[in-house]
Parts: sequence; structure tokens; C-alpha cells
Amino acid sequence: MRGDVDQREVEVLVSRGMMAFVASMNAMGFSVGREGIAYIKAWFEFYYRWPGRRVVGFTEPEQIAAKLLADSFAFQAVGDMKRPLRAIDLGSGNGWPGLAVRLSVPESKCDSHGFQAWRVLSS
Repeated sequence: MRGDVDQREVEVLVSRGMMAFVASMNAMGFSVGREGIAYIKAWFEFYYRWPGRRVVGFTEPEQIAAKLLADSFAFQAVGDMKRPLRAIDLGSGNGWPGLAVRLSVPESKCDSHGFQAWRVLSS
């Protein structure tokens, strides 16, 4: 899953990732709106077109979808998480826990201090 991939291969990898993401979210009882789904898809497309891509510990789109992306939405299991939140995501990763908060509760104030390329949602 490394190096240059052609457009058809990207489409297949993104499709596999999206199907696994939706299945994982449903299995855990978590949700994200259409805009969040579009953002996840855009992230997969970006990731699979990025020549130096690497997510430590995960190689297949199904693993990335379930163990990196969907797991970041686990905060939804705690109480009423539909109200605006103030949070900070500190870490050395790609910022997905903070992004999951912003995708689930867009009016939240959540700053992610990790991988800066996806910091758009934390402004």
C-alpha cells in the first residue's frame, strides 16, 4: 500500500476504507453527519495520493478506518456529546480525536496539536 497508485486503485482503497468506517461507526453506535462523511472520504483520498504516507501500525484501509478513524469518535459514548464542547487534543499523532469532536459537534472549540495539515477544522 505504498508509493504511487493509479486513480482506480485510489478509488478502490477509498471505497474499502469508507465501507469499513461506516460499518465500524454503526457497530459502535457512533454517528457523524454528511459533512463528516465527506471529510473522512477526502482524508482517505488525500492519504492514498500522498507518496510518503504512513500510519504506524496500520496498513490496510479497513484497519485505518476502524482503529484510527472510527475509534476517534469514542468520546460519543460519554454522556450528552451533542452540546458544544471546549477541548484540546494533545498528541504526536495526526489529530483525529480532535477532528472527530469537530466533525461530530461542529460548533465545538477543539484545538488539535498534532499533524498540522488537517488542522483546518480547529480554527
